[in-house]
Amino acid sequence: MKKTNSDLESDVRDELDWDPVLDNSKITVTNKVEITTDPIPSDVADRIAGAFRRDAIIDDSLITVTNSEHTVYLDGTTGSWYAMDEAVDTAWQAPGVTDVVNRLVVVP
Repeated sequence: MKKTNSDLESDVRDELDWDPVLDNSKITVTNKVEITTDPIPSDVADRIAGAFRRDAIIDDSLITVTNSEHTVYLDGTTGSWYAMDEAVDTAWQAPGVTDVVNRLVVVP
């Protein structure tokens, strides 16, 4: 559920109502959160492939990792659904990645 600034301010005031020392009529809530993307390392695909090599669940010889900007593409096969999920999760953990396109096929 998306809350407005008024909703958030009301939530803060409600939380502070229990403390008689605080005067919640003088509390202001300001939203200064800025969402930015981390710069993506130029070798992000190599880093992800290296993480696959260190993972006992993933057979890195069956997966090709590429990227375009902040999107990572996984192509190839895995031996199980678990290994596929592990590969996708590993790709998401790389710095600067904002999307993972999973084109892996499970071949038991």
